[in-house]
Amino acid sequence: MPEGMCRLCNKFGKLSYEHVPPKVNFNKKTRFQSIPFMDYIKEHNPLETKFKGKIEQGGIGYYSLCQTCNNFLGTTYVKDFQKYSNTFIEFAKKKHLNAFELTMHDFSALNVLKQIISMFFSINDELFSKNNRDLAEFILIPSSNKLPNRFRVFNYLKTEGQLRNLPITALVNLETKRNVIGTEFAFPPLGHVLTIDFNGNLPYHQEITSFKDYQFSKLVSFDMKFFRLPTHLPFLLDYRDIATIKNALDKSL
Repeated sequence: MPEGMCRLCNKFGKLSYEHVPPKVNFNKKTRFQSIPFMDYIKEHNPLETKFKGKIEQGGIGYYSLCQTCNNFLGTTYVKDFQKYSNTFIEFAKKKHLNAFELTMHDFSALNVLKQIISMFFSINDELFSKNNRDLAEFILIPSSNKLPNRFRVFNYLKTEGQLRNLPITALVNLETKRNVIGTEFAFPPLGHVLTIDFNGNLPYHQEITSFKDYQFSKLVSFDMKFFRLPTHLPFLLDYRDIATIKNALDKSL
């Protein structure tokens, strides 16, 4: 195993392979191709470009956590996240519907939130870990409800397009003047977004930040509204459909 700084406890040592999402969420044998971001954006039409690169297998993940932290997540939060995520599999199959309202019953909301945030630590680099020790402590202390106010967490239904694993990125919209700093990953059936210092709205996302207010391992019910959003391009909060993307590419010629 390689050595490095554990993203959660911030201690140096041997790093284990952390699957994102966990192996039990159908990520044990996932085959994937890693494409450098700059290679992707320099192509005029990345939708039709056949990129070269080694096909990896064994599940998407990162050498990001020490074995102790890896085991801690597995025994403390993973089963609750698995139950939560698997709830949306049947919704994902209803391809003729793009919005769902539901009440989820009997799930451990705080545990789910902590597992989701832990995966953002694996996606991002050591600097993210060093700069956000208070966020790491929220994960490492199961009973803690002290999610720093600058962070918000959102979900959406993900069934179409590429897998998405994006480290901290800044999104700037010159027309709306809306700036968003965040990190995102999407693996069926769900997409997840963590924003930093964002006070606006994401109208097609279900915010789950309030999961922080529940007790550890307490079973709760929660009213939700989920939208199905495609992820065809590796850009933060980009959910354009194929036709819209192609039209934009044609106009740029």
